Amino acid sequence: MINKIFISFITFALLINLNADLIGDGTNSNTITSQDEKIVINDIPLDYKVQIIGTSSRFKYDLLDARVVIKSLSNSRHELEYKFVWYDESGFEMGKHLSKWEHIRIDAKDTIILKSLAKTSKVDSFKLYIRDTQN
Repeated sequence: MINKIFISFITFALLINLNADLIGDGTNSNTITSQDEKIVINDIPLDYKVQIIGTSSRFKYDLLDARVVIKSLSNSRHELEYKFVWYDESGFEMGKHLSKWEHIRIDAKDTIILKSLAKTSKVDSFKLYIRDTQN
């Protein structure tokens, strides 16, 4: 039994290291963030179900265009919610009321791209929040 727990912990630790270097943010035991702080997974068990492949962003017509690639690690379809939160160059959140949870389905072992375009040219960076669907 102890060996199974130890192996599960090791597997979890390896998964975290392979998934875009995800680490605990120290503020909430149910939240993990990426080292570059672009991804926030609000539900740690979700980390077993999806892998963050990468992020990219560029300016398109003075608006920040953000993309995050995720892959399902599961053998079944999952219902997820995500939202992009936008920040100005000083780190202040922009348009809080514009950041709404979006629903998405990801099929077993599928890879998808989550993308969004900032609503204002004052945006300099972003975070993506992702969680299991809230009923």
